[in-house]
Amino acid sequence: MPFSRFNSNLTKPENLDKFLVAFLPDLFEMIDDFRTKPLDPIKASTLTMEAWYPYYEKPLSATILDMFKISGMAELVANAFQSDDPEEYIKQQKSPPIPHLSKIPTTISPKIIPSLIAIAKTFDSILYNKAPLHNLIAQIRLNGDFDGSITRKILSVDRTAIHCSVIQKKIQQAELVKNTKFLNNIANAMYISKNPKECYRYPKLLFAVFLLLDLQQYQIMSEEERYNLLCNYYPKDLSPRSFHQECNRIKNSLTTQKR
Repeated sequence: MPFSRFNSNLTKPENLDKFLVAFLPDLFEMIDDFRTKPLDPIKASTLTMEAWYPYYEKPLSATILDMFKISGMAELVANAFQSDDPEEYIKQQKSPPIPHLSKIPTTISPKIIPSLIAIAKTFDSILYNKAPLHNLIAQIRLNGDFDGSITRKILSVDRTAIHCSVIQKKIQQAELVKNTKFLNNIANAMYISKNPKECYRYPKLLFAVFLLLDLQQYQIMSEEERYNLLCNYYPKDLSPRSFHQECNRIKNSLTTQKR
């Protein structure tokens, strides 16, 4: 199948959502590994990979789409969308595991690491800053960041983001006008410190709701569909009603942060 046809299929929100329904548990497993198990320094020094900070200029859904392309899953996903049941088709292909997406970091392809790190860092930004990195960068571009407070939030999640063009421009401007408050915020963000307080009680539920919102699928799905998809990321001893209330609290919190 021509790649262009796959690309046009997958970029449709309803198709990407169908894939994520089956892929979400794997995505969370990979994110957990990258957030909790840093690469061995010797192994990391031997890897050849692209920078991941350019992904912070894109919506999260675009980064996930790039990861699918790079991982060599184009044919799998394209075939799934032509089947009668895309979700079931994908599940059947996962034994043996989908190429490049099994144990991390021992067998994962270096080509996929930058997009995966960007997704994991976006997860951190939502958890600590109540906003994804691309939203924070957009705020700097549209409204400025004279005191460097927004830039500090970004760099506290990933210091490599200092290479983003919009941040580079702000640093240059601060140097020209001797904006010491901005420069001090940048300097402080570069120090290693403990992670800030998490803003949400259920991190995986938070990220799943964000993905559905980012794909403009949250409102389309029924409460039953959302519960079936996301209930594993909520305590089993709590009621479905409290689950839906928590989802709506997360949704309201995330949508207000987009302003």
